[in-house]
Amino acid sequence: MSDRKYLGLCAIVKDEHLFVEEFVAYHYSIGFEKLVIYDNESAVPVKDTLRPYVEHGAVEVFPIKGTSMQMPCYAHCLETFRDKVAFLAFLDADEFVVLQKHADARLLVFDYEKHP
Repeated sequence: MSDRKYLGLCAIVKDEHLFVEEFVAYHYSIGFEKLVIYDNESAVPVKDTLRPYVEHGAVEVFPIKGTSMQMPCYAHCLETFRDKVAFLAFLDADEFVVLQKHADARLLVFDYEKHP
């Protein structure tokens, strides 16, 4: 049996401890099964803010240092999770997927599987 997830999300954040938990909770609740968060030197470590999600296995946090790290993080996410998640969304932590037709984001993606 595979632990491959159907839908994942990747984001890079810095000092968004007041909002990142809401971002994760919301997307997890609508069907994103794996959330990968890159913590770009936040004053309050993201792994601490999201500890319950990390312990549950729904979230993986990778610390990252430097400026202009979005593309390197996205490349790392693709390479690391290419065989672990069928579909990955790349969002900023202030962007929320709003479902109009479906209650679960996996059903939305499923509708578009034949149209890459």
